[in-house]
Amino acid sequence: RGWRERIMKLSREKRIAAGVIAVAVLVLVYCFNQLYVLHHAHELKKQQQTDSMALGAPGTGSLLDDGAFLRQWASQHSVVFSKAMAKLSAEIAEREPAGAGVSSVASAANLWLPDDEPRIIFALHTANHEKYQKKLQSQLDTWAAGLPEGRVIAIGPRCVRRDCGGNGKRLWQPSHCKEMWLGCKVMTYLRQARAHSTEWEFDWVFGMNEDQYVVRPILMKALAQFDPSQPLVVAHMGCGLHWKHHPLAKKGQPRPQGYGPDTKTCEGVHQHGGVCGGTGIAWSRGAIDRLFETDVNTTWLANNLMQADPTIACLAYSHNLTLKHKTWGGLIVTESPAKLKPSVGVYHVVGTGQFVQQAMHELHDQFNPKSADNLKLSPQQMVEVGIVPPA
Repeated sequence: RGWRERIMKLSREKRIAAGVIAVAVLVLVYCFNQLYVLHHAHELKKQQQTDSMALGAPGTGSLLDDGAFLRQWASQHSVVFSKAMAKLSAEIAEREPAGAGVSSVASAANLWLPDDEPRIIFALHTANHEKYQKKLQSQLDTWAAGLPEGRVIAIGPRCVRRDCGGNGKRLWQPSHCKEMWLGCKVMTYLRQARAHSTEWEFDWVFGMNEDQYVVRPILMKALAQFDPSQPLVVAHMGCGLHWKHHPLAKKGQPRPQGYGPDTKTCEGVHQHGGVCGGTGIAWSRGAIDRLFETDVNTTWLANNLMQADPTIACLAYSHNLTLKHKTWGGLIVTESPAKLKPSVGVYHVVGTGQFVQQAMHELHDQFNPKSADNLKLSPQQMVEVGIVPPA
């Protein structure tokens, strides 16, 4: 009431002047918003043109797939601003439909080895930091060293600067995702797999991190038990399950002291538990096909800072994918050299970057069938830990 009275005491000329100033300020704010959005879209477009190469990957998809990134921005601003954003988004989507800009240098003819059954693409989400690049390099130098180019896809954050990824060769593809948008990076490599399913002829996409050592014979044997044409997500299950839905809680047992907090994610994870990515997450060809049968709305991933695991599980439940518990073993490695265990398909090396690199190489050395320790094993024992016995 006070400010109204003060305004009414002003002369008519001063009231008109105040109104003109207010309108001018609103117009300036609107114009600056428009310029900022256009500048940001231009930067992303430049990124797509200059940062599309990555080691072992057949290219990168459109950084503005379906205009989703710009629609996310539009939803955060005024109605007038949103209309401008929606128009710009539609123009970009029209010029660049989903999958535009993806090269197909990798094909079934040069992706697969004679013993690849089932056929697995390995996909990682990573970060723009030297320590993660070193971990990734350790994977490429050890368990992934014998794989044809294109079998390992690494997705990083958006990268406008030319020197993004360090002075050496960047091992990952830039995307439209921010550094902490982990679920967004996962969706990026799943979109790539969907876009190239015909050329690649894969059975599974195995999602993982830079600190995991894969024993391919064990993993392939485990995944061979499933039908990749079915919509399956196979991983260690149970993460994110709210205690009240736990079988022990339903029997009246008290919550254990070490049981984690009931984090809010989605109802499917609350009631049934989600995936635990420490030993990898396998997406069947059928699951990826179902996920992208329709124009899947992933704009909510943009500001979602959840870890990738609950995000993935929520996506799986929302698209009626079948979540299965893994049939390969997993082992956390905190000291080196790790002891080889039967049926372990993924060793999760936990520690500093330097330790991960060292442990990865020492672990790899143990899989040499002619090492002194392994020569003491019988052929059957070698097979059990994933070592191919010497001829």
